[in-house]
Amino acid sequence: MKILPIIVLLLVALPALAQDNNCYKPDIGREDMVKCLEAKHEQSKKEMEALREELSKANERLSKIENEPGIRPCVPCSTGTSYSCTRLEAANKCESLGMRLCTLAELGAYGEAGLATCCWGWVGDPPPPENFSRTTGTAAFVMGSSASTGYSSGCSGDPGGLRISNSVSHTQKYAAHCCRK
Repeated sequence: MKILPIIVLLLVALPALAQDNNCYKPDIGREDMVKCLEAKHEQSKKEMEALREELSKANERLSKIENEPGIRPCVPCSTGTSYSCTRLEAANKCESLGMRLCTLAELGAYGEAGLATCCWGWVGDPPPPENFSRTTGTAAFVMGSSASTGYSSGCSGDPGGLRISNSVSHTQKYAAHCCRK
């Protein structure tokens, strides 16, 4: 019973498959046609394995991105102190993490979600027009959204909202508030 499917394959399906895979040549025998198809099959298996491997790597990268926090507040540019970044260094630090400087709106949203940093950090927003200068930027920190979310020890003032400093010299040293791109 097992020989019948093989004979059907050899007599009927094989020439059609071989033609689709550039293995059909009227002047070659069935053995050569089978060898050609087997070689094409092996090549296809290798290509499929390479595609599976590429898909696996892409899924792994995607998983890392999905599990990455949306924000990394208070990122220092060097060890020893959190206030170690000029504005350019802060932007570069975020970029090296695959992130960018947060906006004030993002920091505010994270504050409403309970984040409290009590750490000055550079943000991507420029100063408002009345304070705009090519040599200044904006720094901010989040106190948390309410008394229930609390705030970091060492912070003074009422919890809730952003503390913003406009017109800060780009050379001033703060941390970097980095957000997902």
